[in-house]
Amino acid sequence: MNLSVVIFNYNYHRFLNKLFDSLSYAFNHKQINIFFCDDGSSDDSLSFVYNYIEKYDICNLIIIKVSNVEDKREYPSGGQLEGIKKIIDNHNADLYDYISFIDSDDWFDTFSVENILDEINHNNFKIYLNDLRDAKSYTDLPFEKQPTKRKISNTIHKIWPTIVPTSGIVIQKEILIENIDKLINSDRCFCDVWLDSRINMLAINYKDNVKYTNIIVYRYMHGENDSLKFDLKRKLQKQIQASKYFNYIVKVKLEFNIRKKILEIIHG
Repeated sequence: MNLSVVIFNYNYHRFLNKLFDSLSYAFNHKQINIFFCDDGSSDDSLSFVYNYIEKYDICNLIIIKVSNVEDKREYPSGGQLEGIKKIIDNHNADLYDYISFIDSDDWFDTFSVENILDEINHNNFKIYLNDLRDAKSYTDLPFEKQPTKRKISNTIHKIWPTIVPTSGIVIQKEILIENIDKLINSDRCFCDVWLDSRINMLAINYKDNVKYTNIIVYRYMHGENDSLKFDLKRKLQKQIQASKYFNYIVKVKLEFNIRKKILEIIHG
């Protein structure tokens, strides 16, 4: 099995050196390629990537320009969705058996990419959810695994699963392609449901083929990416949209859940 790493970036030049250093195992590896999806950055992100490619003579990194600098995106979540669509439309043959997603402000642990490749070559799960740990800095790293309170396997009892953010997800290409129309659906009613949420919900349909791994990926909590700081209105909007998207993509029948019922009543 071969692995594609898809990086999502928007104006995160200041984090790219750490991420790229963590990808050293992947660069020029014959079983791995990398897509850098830039959503119209106005900083030095693209210059950094071009210079990095030239400096280290990297031959397996493909740059995807998702949008232009002058384009104003109404919903930021659309950048990831359009990035995936561009890869499939223009580079489907280059997209390998499994896809590992990562945001450009996050990074892999020392042996994580190697371990992901080993995992997909020795097992046959459709979706892997890695051990994504929130880090306050590049040196203040958590040593304990973060608990998953609501796993895919028991979601029918406890509504949708605790979200494993983008950088912790690895998905089989076959499953991605099979569900691509629903995963990248850009309807306004789903505009605040990000790719990670969509794949976590999709995983419920394959709950017997989902594995939670001990492969460590770090998520840099620098303030700009902390959804816990959203105001109450935004949080409620996200929950309502997540409930609607759940009904749209999940085939498994849910037991009655009071929280979900309340969200449906609020939405009308």
